[in-house]
Amino acid sequence: KMSARFFERNRVKVDLVSLTYYVDDEERKRYFINGMGVGFDAQVCSLTDRLKRLYGGHSWVYSLSLVIALFKWKPSHMQLIYDDDSIEEDVFTIAVGNGCFSGGGIKQVPADPTDGLLHVNVVPRLTFKILSTIIGNLIRGELWKHPACTMKTTKRFKIKNRQSLLVETDGILIDGHGPYTVEILPSALNMMV
Repeated sequence: KMSARFFERNRVKVDLVSLTYYVDDEERKRYFINGMGVGFDAQVCSLTDRLKRLYGGHSWVYSLSLVIALFKWKPSHMQLIYDDDSIEEDVFTIAVGNGCFSGGGIKQVPADPTDGLLHVNVVPRLTFKILSTIIGNLIRGELWKHPACTMKTTKRFKIKNRQSLLVETDGILIDGHGPYTVEILPSALNMMV
C-alpha cells in the first residue's frame, strides 16, 4: 500500500522561507521550510548539539538543554519590523514558523506551510510570574495564546539588533549576524504527500 501511495504522487505546493543575514559585511541567504528560532530557541539548539557530542542523541539531552538554557539565556534588545507594524523591546525568544512544530514536537505557532504567511511569536523578557504561567501554555501547545506573547502574521519580518544573537533555522545554527530579514516565498516547493 505504501508503494502505491508513493506512485500516486499527490502533490501539495508549500511555502519556503528565505533568511538574509551577514557574515562580516557579506550578505548571505539561507532557505528553510519549518521554522526559525531567535534567542532562547537557538541557545537550546546550541546546547543540545554540544551535549549530544558528549552523551549521544537521547531524548533527555534536549530536555536538559532546555533547563540549562532557561537559567543561562538573557533577553536581547531588538527592533522587530513587520509588514504593517514595528516594535522595539527586550526579547527572550522569537519563534518564526512556516510549520507549527519545533524542538521535537513543541507547538510554538499556529502555522500552516500552505497559507503564504510567516507566523511570528515573540516572548518578552521573562519574569518569574510570566515563567510560572507560560510553561503550561507551552506544554499544551498554545504558547502564542499566553498574554505576554505577541503573535503576528506577516509576509516579511526584519530583526535589527544591537547585541549579537543566536539564530537557528530548522535546528541549524546561523554563522552570521544581523540585521536579519525573513521572507515567505509562497507555493515555492512541490511536495509529495
